[in-house]
Amino acid sequence: MKLNDLFTENLKEAENGNHLAWVDLGGAYLYGMGCEQDIEKALECFRKGAEAGDMHACYAIYDTWGSGVSLITEDEAMEMCRRAASLGHEKAAFMLKVNQHD
Repeated sequence: MKLNDLFTENLKEAENGNHLAWVDLGGAYLYGMGCEQDIEKALECFRKGAEAGDMHACYAIYDTWGSGVSLITEDEAMEMCRRAASLGHEKAAFMLKVNQHD
């Protein structure tokens, strides 16, 4: 399957309420896979997934902030990391311990 086709499929899935598809779409926008790279759209997708309670979307926001993206505040990033950890995301829990933000 071509990246453009996968992107289109994920977009349809996300619009139909699949929160995991929002995470995939965010990653596609973040890295320009099957679409033009767009950090703002990536964050919009991650935030929609986070609103739906997806731990991977929450962690993606934190991880994107950790990569130096200035469109995310430290407060938002840490809140998303805490939320991801509370939902069972092991790496988020580890990062909170390492950075003593628990």
